[in-house]
Amino acid sequence: MIESEVLSKIEWVAKSMPSPSVGWLESISIQLQYCADLLQGKVGSERVEEINMGYMAVREFDGYEKGSKEYELTEAICEIDNYIKNRFFSYAQKVRHGLHKR
Repeated sequence: MIESEVLSKIEWVAKSMPSPSVGWLESISIQLQYCADLLQGKVGSERVEEINMGYMAVREFDGYEKGSKEYELTEAICEIDNYIKNRFFSYAQKVRHGLHKR
């Protein structure tokens, strides 16, 4: 996946998510905006390690059928989360978060 695809996916998720009426939805929205800003060079990567939207999406959208909107949102959020961490984590951070084996 390339950055333009990730930015398009971020835009799609932001438009497709339910309105942030509960805390975890608002948190995912904020994290998506941070990821977009990060990819566009508007902010630094010092807060990448705090991103947990993939975990939240899996927990909150758990149990939805494959092909449902919620399932597609979860998949897209996890892909964005994974891309950002792989792109911006240092080697030590990747090992600590299980993205890279020693």
